[in-house]
Order: sequence, then structure tokens, then C-alpha cells
Amino acid sequence: MDLLLSDEQLKFKDNCRRFAAEKLIPISEKYGETDDIPQEMVKAMAEAGFFRLFLPAELGGNDIKVTPICLAREQIAGVYCPADVTLAMQGLGSYPICMAGNQSQKEKDTKVMLVVGVAFTLIIVPFYIWLFFNYM
Repeated sequence: MDLLLSDEQLKFKDNCRRFAAEKLIPISEKYGETDDIPQEMVKAMAEAGFFRLFLPAELGGNDIKVTPICLAREQIAGVYCPADVTLAMQGLGSYPICMAGNQSQKEKDTKVMLVVGVAFTLIIVPFYIWLFFNYM
């Protein structure tokens, strides 16, 4: 349904497709479907600005808008599932900090997220470890 997208959204979709073809295909061939998070992939995604999709502009992000997130995930998931999961988990980790964190958390944690995309590691992984030891 590209007819419903603005010129800016179409350009963004094309950039996502290009990123997936140029960066993610070689990484997917190197690592395959894995439970690990290839740091090479996280670095490439951070450098391309994908983690900015989940941060408001006042914290250095691109604002939190549904359409660009969906477009990015669509292009990335079609090439390499671990990259899509990493992107989705980044949103799950950064959104609570942006919406409910104090100013210190927002300033400190979002800077780290923009550089290395670690919301997943900082928030989600410890939660699952806690869940495992408390309910398994």
C-alpha cells in the first residue's frame, strides 16, 4: 500500500530496504538464525539510526511514530529475524524510560541506547532472569 505513504515515508522505507540488503544480508549469512545478538548487527543498526525511532526528539530521537517503526520492522524482518527482534526489544526497553523515567534516567540511559542499542540488555534480559529464578 505504498500509495498511502508520504514521499518522506517512501524514502525512509527505501533507506531501510537498502540497509537490510547492504548490511543485514551479509550479517545473516555470517551468523544465521541465532539466539545470540551479533554485536556487529547492533552496531550497524545503531549507526544507521534505527534505535532513534523509539525516542522522543527532546532525547535525541526521531520521535515515536508508528509508521516509521512499522516500515523499518517490515524491511528488516524480511531479511534477518534477529535484527527485527533486536529492534522490537529496543522499543520495549526504551519506551518505559521515556514515558515514566526521571530526568536523570532519561538523559543517561537514552544516550547509551542511541550509541549501542542496549535497552534490551539493560531492561528485558534482567527481567527474564528474575522471572526465571522466581517462577520456574
